Amino acid sequence: LTGAPLSRHLSNLACTLSLRQFAHPAALVKRTAAALSTRSSILGWGGRCMTTRTATPWIDPRDTEGAEEAAAEAKEEQEDSRFGLPENRGRGFRRGDRNSRTPQIIGRDRIPKMAIQSTISINRISVVRKGGKVMKYAAIVVCGNGKGVAGIGKGKDKEVARAVEKAVARAHRMEAMHYFELYDNRTVFHDTSAKFKQTKVLIFAPQQGTGLSCNNTLSLMCEAIGIKDIQAKIHGSNNAHNTVAAFWKALTLIRTPELVARVRGKAVIDYASLKAGLGQGQSTVDMTK
Repeated sequence: LTGAPLSRHLSNLACTLSLRQFAHPAALVKRTAAALSTRSSILGWGGRCMTTRTATPWIDPRDTEGAEEAAAEAKEEQEDSRFGLPENRGRGFRRGDRNSRTPQIIGRDRIPKMAIQSTISINRISVVRKGGKVMKYAAIVVCGNGKGVAGIGKGKDKEVARAVEKAVARAHRMEAMHYFELYDNRTVFHDTSAKFKQTKVLIFAPQQGTGLSCNNTLSLMCEAIGIKDIQAKIHGSNNAHNTVAAFWKALTLIRTPELVARVRGKAVIDYASLKAGLGQGQSTVDMTK
């Protein structure tokens, strides 16, 4: 026993022996250390004294794979809740109840899944971060029921499947959905055009049986909306994003026969429908009397 007075060592030893008589063996080390630390703080001992330390595993600060994986999982869960994706999902969307005819509910606004879902474009992009460039995929998806209701959604992710899922979830939002009034349940009522940035789209209302005379991007959008006959021409850039935006803008500018008749103060008489025996059609007056 060197380095401190003998009385100090004897007092520490006596304190330890007295604690052993009353302490439980399982908590002996912890209680002894607590008592010694309290005695040292009260008496103000200097020099060396008995201490007890618990062994803690050494963590390499350079090993950040576990922290990065946990942060990535938390970010994915946050994105899933923000996009309205189903929880505990595997690959793709979960199937609905097979025993019932309840439609699958997806999206943040809990909208039933549309019958038609088409992927317009998938591009590989790079997002610049602090550590460098991160490669991702950007997807554009159109969803519709084929009866005039459709929506456009865009999503980005490191995996193609998750990017498409995010795009579909965004397409099923209320602000993304739009109803287009179809003329004769097959085409648009009149010719129109719209421009978005460097892309200009011209739309023409053709005769019955013409089909979809346009490129693949517009064909997918027409199928989701329910348009069967149309002619379209693109001037300028044929980028998928600009084409979708310009065509969507052009469709929103189309007016119905009832709206045109109300603006002009006239009545609408659909002679083609009446002559073919299909009923009133687009007529706003009763021609059967």
